[in-house]
Amino acid sequence: MLPDNLGYLFDAPLRLAPSSPAVLMGRKDDMMNVAGENVYPKEVEDLLLRHPNLRDACVVPAPHGTKGEVPVALVVERERGRTSEDDVKRYCLERGAPYAHPRRVVFVEALPLGGTGKLDRTALKAQARELGVRA
Repeated sequence: MLPDNLGYLFDAPLRLAPSSPAVLMGRKDDMMNVAGENVYPKEVEDLLLRHPNLRDACVVPAPHGTKGEVPVALVVERERGRTSEDDVKRYCLERGAPYAHPRRVVFVEALPLGGTGKLDRTALKAQARELGVRA
């Protein structure tokens, strides 16, 4: 049972399930609207990080003509060249919500971190744009 005043502690979405602990979904302003479905990058990133050959991952929105936005994953492999974009997409489709799977997967050497040691999402969105990533 969660205390009534929990909403005053932080302003972030939680996923609640009867038999498991509450899971912080990430920041509200990171949420994507994919054809009317709310997609939180952290949820997709958590799934990607369970992939046996992915060491790090970040999900950013990319514009889409009919869906509004779609998830795009920037990932770092444990062993370079062992995983394909299709492998990662299939992994996510088999284990996650179909509307939340990354429509593109971009392999990078490293993900930039901000001064606090957290992912620099602004830099990653810019990197995706520079690479011309579109869904």
